Amino acid sequence: MLEASSGRVVIKEAEPEVMQLLLQHMYGLEVQVAVQQVAALYQLADQYQVQALLQQLVDAVSATPFQLETLVQLMPKAAALGDTATQLRTQLAQHAASHIADFVLKQPECVKQWGLLEVQLLMQSPAVSACQGLLLAAIWLAGGAERLQHWSGMQQKVQLELLQYEQLRYLQQQQDVLELPGLAAALFRECIRRMDKAIRYPYVNTSVFN
Repeated sequence: MLEASSGRVVIKEAEPEVMQLLLQHMYGLEVQVAVQQVAALYQLADQYQVQALLQQLVDAVSATPFQLETLVQLMPKAAALGDTATQLRTQLAQHAASHIADFVLKQPECVKQWGLLEVQLLMQSPAVSACQGLLLAAIWLAGGAERLQHWSGMQQKVQLELLQYEQLRYLQQQQDVLELPGLAAALFRECIRRMDKAIRYPYVNTSVFN
C-alpha cells in the first residue's frame, strides 16, 4: 500500500468517488452518499475501522423509506459484503419486508443474490406471511445446490398449519417449492388433514379449510 520511493499511498480496490466520501467524513465535512455507493462506502469504512461512519450509514438506511427498485439495486451489493455488514443487511431486510410480495413474484433473480441472513430475517418477520416466507425460501434455495444444506433449519420454522387451504394448494403448484426435500409430502398431508377435518365436523366450523 505504501510506495516509499514516490511518497504516495496507493489504496487498491477502492473507487475514487467512494474514497473521496470517506476522506470528507474523516475531515469533518458533510457527506452526501448516492444509493449505489452505500455498500462500497460501508465496505471501505469497515476496512479502515471508521466506526462513526459505519453507524451513520446504518442509521441513514434505517430512516430512509426505500422503494422496491432501490432495494433491488442495493440488497445484493450489501449481501455480497458478508458478515461484516450484518447491521446494514438487517436494516435493508426490514425494508424489504414491506415489498415481499413484489420480490417473490417479480424479482426472484434478486432474491437469489441475497445471503442466508436476509432470507432468515424475512421468514421471521411479522410482516411476512408463512406462505410468502416459504416461497421466498424456495426461490433462494433454487439459487444453488450448495444452499440445500440450510433447508432443514428453515423447514423447522415453516408452520403449515398457519396457511389457508388455498395457499396450500397454490404452493403445491410451484415447482421451486415442490423440489424442496420432503415439502411436497408435507403439503399433501396437511391438505388431507384439512379435508378429513371438514368431513368429520361439517357443521362445527364452516371455514375449516382456512
